[in-house]
Amino acid sequence: IRRPPRSTLSSSSAASDVYKRQVIDVFNDKDMKSPEKSSQRNQVLREKADRIFDWDEMAKRTLGRHWRDITDEQQKQFIDIFVDFLQRVYLGRIDTFMDQIEGLTYDSVDYLKETKQGRFCMVETVIKIDNNQFPVNYRLVNKDGKWVVYDVSVEGIGLVANYRTQFNDILNRSTFDELIQQLKKRKPEDEKFEGIAVGESARGE
Repeated sequence: IRRPPRSTLSSSSAASDVYKRQVIDVFNDKDMKSPEKSSQRNQVLREKADRIFDWDEMAKRTLGRHWRDITDEQQKQFIDIFVDFLQRVYLGRIDTFMDQIEGLTYDSVDYLKETKQGRFCMVETVIKIDNNQFPVNYRLVNKDGKWVVYDVSVEGIGLVANYRTQFNDILNRSTFDELIQQLKKRKPEDEKFEGIAVGESARGE
């Protein structure tokens, strides 16, 4: 991956750099590309994502103000269901575009800049696939000296904001239990916001 000058490269951009390198390596592993390796490949990607993503923070932010209205037990339940939902939806889409990312390399990702404010940082990148360019930005927070990702946006569409809008609409007209049931039932093909893993063009909310 093309890095910014050493003087501007902090551990926050280094964290997203490591994750990108690991994901690209999986995508380019010929043994992992076969359909029969789908489960194994997804498991590897989940393990890599678990090391860099703060799922608890991401889940909390998607509920926004509603987070304070639910019990500790419901918060834990939501985190578990939401993380399973994200991984099932997005990793479940990988098989549909594995052939579209042939030749994806470290040079396919350009780091543009990072903006830090206290414990928070945004790392801006561009992913180049064929003749197309897709802006992908990572929002990170420093927890106990480690930078972790709590939000990703593709072409200006943020994952957290996307789901906060959807969940807020459900909770304003229904119940927390109904939200949980909908998350359990939703399928990859139901989602409009796609392509987080590799920067596929995102569509609107």
